[in-house]
Amino acid sequence: MNYTWRILKYSKIIQNNLDTLSYCNKPLDPISQTITHSQYDTQEIHKERWLHIYSQANKLLEVSVTATSMEIRLLVHSPPNIEVTVLEHLNLNDRVAMCIKQRVLGCKFTESLRKFQITFFNTQEVNIFMDKFNEMFSIKKITKHEKEDVKEEFLKKFFKMIGEVKEVGEFKTKKSRSKIIEEFLKLVQ
Repeated sequence: MNYTWRILKYSKIIQNNLDTLSYCNKPLDPISQTITHSQYDTQEIHKERWLHIYSQANKLLEVSVTATSMEIRLLVHSPPNIEVTVLEHLNLNDRVAMCIKQRVLGCKFTESLRKFQITFFNTQEVNIFMDKFNEMFSIKKITKHEKEDVKEEFLKKFFKMIGEVKEVGEFKTKKSRSKIIEEFLKLVQ
């Protein structure tokens, strides 16, 4: 089974000259824009160079998911031909962390510093994409109840490791937020 979605934008981080090549080793400079993005880090300004490719009248970006892989392709229409360039190819055994924020799907390879983003046309498409992706690769979503169980188990193991015996429920208080702030201010003065 093969599912394909049209996407608005493909972006990838550039760390060396090999990052300006596609998966099939074609240069991406003529068809892309390179922008330096800056963000504040803990002690300095962190700068990253990103390569961006947008869907346009003669350029079409698409992401395709099969039973064994995910592929991002660029189709350039120049009559009478259509040139297909594979931008990214993820196998089932690649370890990738994925994150969705609104219309953007971010992917980061855990073994390397490689990361890329794809932007869908709307939020419904990215949600449908992730549902199909999770279904095809049998990725289990963690429920809120399961997260709480994991957090509680982690705290128990942590306190056991440092030698303190405390129940997780001991950290909860019945005082209101304003009462806690008032007590804190008394301690500070």
